[in-house]
Amino acid sequence: MIRFTDAALTKMAQRGISREEVAATMSSGSEIVAHSNRRGKLAVFPFNGYRRSKWYAEKEVRVIWVDEPDDVQLVLTAIARYGTFQ
Repeated sequence: MIRFTDAALTKMAQRGISREEVAATMSSGSEIVAHSNRRGKLAVFPFNGYRRSKWYAEKEVRVIWVDEPDDVQLVLTAIARYGTFQ
């Protein structure tokens, strides 16, 4: 089960990241380095759209979370970069 901090949801809205993209990144993304007891993954999604008046082909999403008891994953932050990555 995935839970989100309020701060993560606020930042996701500002950065154009959906809950579905976070779940997909966590399940099938590539592992990235995260500090302390945190985990991280990265995934690239097709975007083919405009963001702040500029067109981008892809969106890279990085998700950082901690594992909690009872199989809960608490998302701390999600970061997006827009461009061409592959």
